[in-house]
Amino acid sequence: MNVTRTQTVPSKRICILAHSLDEKRGGGRFLTAIIRHLLGTYDVEVLTALPSGSQLENPILSHNPFVLLLRLGKIRRVLARADIVHAFDVHPYGIIAGIAGIGLRKKFVLTAVGSSSIQPLYRFGLATLSQWVYRKADVLTAVSGYVAREIRKKLPYLDFTIITPGIDFNYFLNVPTSNIVPRRPFILSVAKVKPRKGVLVSVRAFARIAEEFPELDYIIVGVHGGSYFEKIQALIQTLGLTDRIFFKERVSDAELVALYRNAQLFILLPQNIDNDIEGFGLVFLEAAAFGLPVIGAEDSGAEDAIRAGRNGYLVAPHDSVEAAERMRDILRNPTLRESFSKESVTFAKHSDWRIIMRQYNELYGRLLKH
Repeated sequence: MNVTRTQTVPSKRICILAHSLDEKRGGGRFLTAIIRHLLGTYDVEVLTALPSGSQLENPILSHNPFVLLLRLGKIRRVLARADIVHAFDVHPYGIIAGIAGIGLRKKFVLTAVGSSSIQPLYRFGLATLSQWVYRKADVLTAVSGYVAREIRKKLPYLDFTIITPGIDFNYFLNVPTSNIVPRRPFILSVAKVKPRKGVLVSVRAFARIAEEFPELDYIIVGVHGGSYFEKIQALIQTLGLTDRIFFKERVSDAELVALYRNAQLFILLPQNIDNDIEGFGLVFLEAAAFGLPVIGAEDSGAEDAIRAGRNGYLVAPHDSVEAAERMRDILRNPTLRESFSKESVTFAKHSDWRIIMRQYNELYGRLLKH
């Protein structure tokens, strides 16, 4: 989806600072959706660090402090044109917005998305600066209660408005689906294969039910490689499941839709690895839109992305035994699966961006009145 500038420039301008608008990344999809729903009501200018090709972005940000110092004047001039400055995550974008905006008296919104809003609070040299940024913001939002809770472990006095990410409910449903689908029943995960996604735990959970459900496979969709992936591959070989656990990457939307539509259930067990966390988990909503029962982990953003006991289950993050039991519950009980499926669709509809954006518009409206 390409985002282009609106032809009629509204009177109020919002400047967004964020990592990227690359829609191949969850964060990019999240931000692009917000911007698309702001256009027409506001003029939007986006400063990013990673170019994506979007006509809206101005990729002048950087994680390099020396580069930032050279570009500070240019960044400051952009902020000076805005009525509201909205940064996503504290490090580095909230810090950049805070420093570049000194003396400009702009309304400042800071959204805590994930790890980059938590890890700086534990790092020498960044903790004090991060605390200053949190205090400087006029409004603090977080994408989940979990993210806010993790930040409050260091800054218990902070007040957050929780605005969860949404989905465009009809987008995936209207994508032409691939006719190529697995021949055998399967469960599904969609995630980049790295430690905080918990794929190692979900593989162990699948191994516990593999003998009971001999026709069932496990498909993991996402970029993979490196030592963590090699560890998973070694485990799969040891378990004798090389012919039942499959990894796919860089799939088309049509193929992803086919996988969502044909899966038995969706599982992802996010982990907290040295405060590297899953802030929410858009894939849980995507799976729900297709009526999938979902299984996620407690003490992660999945707490806000799943209606526990209604459209799926939350389990202890490292507990493959409990995860296996919850999979059994769903796979053995067609009535339960159907109930979860209906609730997933209802939840996904209520999480449509058109509904979620009302909260951002109300927030901006209140700021502009003062």
